[in-house]
Amino acid sequence: MAYEYTRQNDLFEDVAYLCKKKTYVDENGVVIEDGYEEREVFAKVGGVYQKEFFDAYQSGIKAQFYILVSAFDYQDEEVVKYRVSPHSDKYVYYIIYRKYPKQEDEWELYLREDVGTWNSD
Repeated sequence: MAYEYTRQNDLFEDVAYLCKKKTYVDENGVVIEDGYEEREVFAKVGGVYQKEFFDAYQSGIKAQFYILVSAFDYQDEEVVKYRVSPHSDKYVYYIIYRKYPKQEDEWELYLREDVGTWNSD
């Protein structure tokens, strides 16, 4: 993982997008998922520790990093959109696999990249 993701500081200087699935009910009463509703928030980014990485790996999860967001911004979203590298304009959707209340007003959101599905053929 790049050095930029592992550095620690006290500033919420990165921008991430907390995403909720948009759903609607069609004329037949079927619930349809239609993309994501995104909210821009400021965040701190940090790397996961070795123990966290290997514990997640044993569960079949590829841990990437965590972001720290304000409790006022976090509203039980399940997906985070964040850029691939510090100087890139490309964004990737990451799934929140674990959340932890860091302080009274902050949440640590541990992210994994959804790398696809396994095919047994």
